[in-house]
Amino acid sequence: MKAINASHSTNLLRRKLMLGLGAFSIAPTLLAIERSRNSTTLNEEIWVSAQGKHTDRYGLSWGNPLKAASNTHLSGFRGHGISLHPRKPHTVMMYARRPGTQGVELDLKTGRINHRLKCQVNRHLLGHGCFSRDGQTLFTTEANLQSTQGLIVARDSETYEVLAEFESGGIGPHEVSVLPDGKTLVVANGGIYTHPDSGRKQLNLDTMASNLSYIDLSSGDILESHTVAEAKASIRHLDVALDGTVAFAMQMQRGASSHNKVVSLAGLHAQGRAIQLFDHPEQVIFRMKDYAGSVVISPKTRVVGFTSPKGNIAVFWHVDSKQYIGHHAMHDVCGLAVSADQRHFILSNSLGELRYLSAITLNEDKNRRVRMPKMSFDNHLLVLNEKLNG
Repeated sequence: MKAINASHSTNLLRRKLMLGLGAFSIAPTLLAIERSRNSTTLNEEIWVSAQGKHTDRYGLSWGNPLKAASNTHLSGFRGHGISLHPRKPHTVMMYARRPGTQGVELDLKTGRINHRLKCQVNRHLLGHGCFSRDGQTLFTTEANLQSTQGLIVARDSETYEVLAEFESGGIGPHEVSVLPDGKTLVVANGGIYTHPDSGRKQLNLDTMASNLSYIDLSSGDILESHTVAEAKASIRHLDVALDGTVAFAMQMQRGASSHNKVVSLAGLHAQGRAIQLFDHPEQVIFRMKDYAGSVVISPKTRVVGFTSPKGNIAVFWHVDSKQYIGHHAMHDVCGLAVSADQRHFILSNSLGELRYLSAITLNEDKNRRVRMPKMSFDNHLLVLNEKLNG
């Protein structure tokens, strides 16, 4: 493995991963998790999101749509992506928004933080992470403050001790996911370099180079790396279908561009093939205002959705036919998930609003609209099928 850490840590990680590959060739998605329970116990859908508009209110929030109740645990930092812990019931990990250096493991049932993840010296988080299919290893996207090269950092999922590091295949890795084969990691390298000394200022827009990279987890080698034609389009977020198809969302750096053409912000890729972009209808893509936030594929209908908080719109296409399905207008919409029963897309925004759209027709069930005034959903939404009480 191209590990930057000591060889002992690398070998330990390789052994753990190889043990997990055989047992977890295909794992359930985060949006359809069912654990063995008493048959008379009904699970409840739970929404989870980073929370807060101001520094004194940053935290992790979760709510129950049936009870319209919400809970928040203040974290002390602004969170971004959230993952369900595969080996711990009703437990999630929230990662700091760049350039943060912390993550928190929180038990949604007790409302307590079990662990705090902290970056090593000269490292900072870039907003996302994912667990290996066996749940033993956590992978986070991070930056090396002593170079521009992006990193994938592997940690033990119990202690969060760093096991190894390897290159992400580009600059500014953001969202990352393990493919259904359990052997491959796919990462969206945004191509944009930032440094904590400069806040969130983008330091290399003239030379930015974004890509979608695939990494062999047993060796750390880059298997494939793919780019889009538009040099100023930053690949930021992704989701993976059950067959390994990757949908990705981009953000156009218009200030660094030499043209005013409408640029596609959504695409698909499968290993060994060329990237395909959703480039029509152009007038709808124009409404996204150069910014796609979250991306989610419905495993039941193979419809993929992309949100644009800047454009106040969510747009949907079909993965297989590439057909445009429709769009839904919603103020500052960014969070996007599939309901626990996989029948709906759920949209969230900074006003604490949630809406349900049919995953087939995109018709909204207005009777299920929810407003949680105390919540300000941040960029991403995670939906769990969990019973937290009783």
